[in-house]
Amino acid sequence: MRYLICSLNRPGFLFPAIGLALRLREKGHEVAFVAAPDTRPMLARYQLPLIPHPKDQVCFQGSSWMFVADIVWQIQHIMHAREVFKPDVVVASALAYGPMAVRLMTLTPLAILGLSFYPFPAGSKDLGHKGNGFYETNIEAIFRRLQKPLIDICQKLHIPLSSERLNSFTETPLLGDLYMIQGVPELDPDGLIPSQKACYVGSSLSDGVSPSSDQEAWLSGIDESRPLLFVQHGCGSDIEDFLPKLILGLAGECIQLVVAVSEENTPQNIPDNVVCQPIVDHRLAMSRARLVASISRSSSVVGAIRHGLPQLLFPLGLEQRVLAHLVTNRKAGIESSPRDFYKMIKMPEKLDPSRLRNLVFELMDPGGAYCKSAKNLQHSFNRFDGSNAVSLLESLT
Repeated sequence: MRYLICSLNRPGFLFPAIGLALRLREKGHEVAFVAAPDTRPMLARYQLPLIPHPKDQVCFQGSSWMFVADIVWQIQHIMHAREVFKPDVVVASALAYGPMAVRLMTLTPLAILGLSFYPFPAGSKDLGHKGNGFYETNIEAIFRRLQKPLIDICQKLHIPLSSERLNSFTETPLLGDLYMIQGVPELDPDGLIPSQKACYVGSSLSDGVSPSSDQEAWLSGIDESRPLLFVQHGCGSDIEDFLPKLILGLAGECIQLVVAVSEENTPQNIPDNVVCQPIVDHRLAMSRARLVASISRSSSVVGAIRHGLPQLLFPLGLEQRVLAHLVTNRKAGIESSPRDFYKMIKMPEKLDPSRLRNLVFELMDPGGAYCKSAKNLQHSFNRFDGSNAVSLLESLT
């Protein structure tokens, strides 16, 4: 069978897509990608073909997933790929709306390579469900946010989309024909998925996919005599950025910080115990780390869990807040956002350098509750090796 994979260009989306493509190819299936041009070197490393946009437009970018213009170009890209590749199944990143729109216009099955948690309420089928607690009260807001780009593109292109499907958690086009959750039931609080379209596949799809061949040599040159704290800052920043405060709090301490941060967000006057790189191989860094600090993106959170590491979380967006809540609810980490998202006020005391230092040492304590909880959650993730993802995709045809 032929699988057309539509991936956003950020590592958290691209690497699992590449891992899935390699597994499909091992089973004898044909695979091709539609993605942004800057993914070509990574795809070429694994001999995965990239079908170019027919008009040389740049789309499937992680920075513009919600924009109608980008989604229109995605649709053009997919329609062209359908003509030249003739896929039996389309596989798409969770925030790629072009494939969802194409599914509404065609009969080719669509599988979504989803988030690390189930982004819809597990105790309800329709909008308007009133639940209690942080998770349930935020999940409908996530649903509406994820839904808006799809509504916008359908209105612009006059694609029929019924209100029944829009208001249903189980029939929404956001699920596709198959929604593969890159997590485990133990991370979701309800443990109940009402839609038969949703299945857990774990988070091991990107194992063996590395951003560059020299990462291992670079990391091997870092001081191994000090416990390592891996910081995933990425390209995001907060109103009050946590990274300079964290570095200040740990300056002079016997802790090595390895920081993945874009050049424009790299702090000045970095102390000797801190090294910064725009891209760091999560798998290699976490295999040596004792703690992970991040803005609570799925790739870093799930990577930390799979390595049995406690986490210090500074969530920015709505999905990141929910994911941080799921981790802290399992006592596998501490959330220290400088904002109260309900009262919309700043809480700068949560970024006090001394406070952050104390949290780091509390989380790093090998005999402490956080390390033990992180190890327990790791065992849950180890039950899923991603092998069921291929069989689930094969069942779509």
